[in-house]
Order: sequence, then structure tokens, then C-alpha cells
Amino acid sequence: MKAQQRFFIGFMMGANLSQLDGDNHQGYKKLGLQAGAKSIGRVTENIHLSTEILYTQLGSQFREGRGFQRPLEVIQLDYMTIPLIITKHFHRTRITKDHVYHRFNVSAGFAYSRLIHADINENELDPIDYSAASLFFNNNDFSVQFGGGFFINKHLGMEGRASVSFNRIFDNAQHPEINTGIVLLRNYYLMARIIYIL
Repeated sequence: MKAQQRFFIGFMMGANLSQLDGDNHQGYKKLGLQAGAKSIGRVTENIHLSTEILYTQLGSQFREGRGFQRPLEVIQLDYMTIPLIITKHFHRTRITKDHVYHRFNVSAGFAYSRLIHADINENELDPIDYSAASLFFNNNDFSVQFGGGFFINKHLGMEGRASVSFNRIFDNAQHPEINTGIVLLRNYYLMARIIYIL
């Protein structure tokens, strides 16, 4: 009997739709890139444990006030992200004797992200001072992630995931010496990506 492969490597590329809780705007309107690699360990046939290293673009995008004539304001946050994810696989599919895979999966886990760059493009007439707040952004972000995916064969698939941060990237209560007009900022994002498993 042929031994099952225990470890796999994969590569992913996709897009994020993100928002910042606390920026006084709603909606996942900030489009960003996500790309990276993952290593996968088979715990059982249906349960896999994986870790990833990702370049992740988050932030917020909005117009202060009504009307498209208002300048577009963008908060660009670039992170290196390391998730630890457990995945449950379903619907075992056999194409040939050596081409067996699970078509669907659900996943959940935690992630650590390190802020590597922040860029603020804001309207000078906006009473909220995001640039001043960015000087005090928390470089460390911890989040819970959950999602699912499907594969068209044992190599190629698509995944979706939602992420909610535990901690705030900015908390004005910790910096009473500055007047930004912001109470707090926290990352949220939705992700969709293509994944290829070697």
C-alpha cells in the first residue's frame, strides 16, 4: 500500500476587502492584495493543520461627506501575516487511483500580523486627523480567522476567509496627549484567493 503524503506546500494569491472599525464609515471598501505561501501537515485524512506567511494589504477607503466630488481618503496598511489554521475536509473525490482529493473544506484559526508600512492620504478639510494617529499605530495585530474553500482537483482551488482583530491598531485613550478625533481603530477584512498545492 502506498503511504500517504504527510506534508504539502502551497502558494496563494488573491484580494482583500477591508475596513477599519472606528473610522466613522461602514463597508468593506478598501481593495488590497494578498499573496504568499503555506505549509500543510496532514493530521488525519480529513484534518489538516497549516501555517502561512502572507503579504496582506488592509486599511480603509472613503469620502468624507456626501457626493463624489469629495476627495477620496485612503488608509493603506501593509502587513506580514502568519496564520495558524486548522482545516476540515469533506466530499472525498476519486478521479483516478492516484488522483484523490477532498472537494470542500471549512477552516478556522488565529493570525499574527506585523505592520510594515502605513500610508495616509486624507482630505485636509476632514476634522479627523488620521496622519497624527498613524504615528501611534500598534505594529502588532492579532486576529481570529474563519472560512472555507473548494478544489477543482487536488492541486487547484479557491478559498474565502473572514478576519476580525482582537486588538486595536489605535486607541485614543492610550494617547490623550493628541487630539485626532478618533476613539479607536480595529482591522476587519474579507479575503478571496486562488491556491495551488504542489
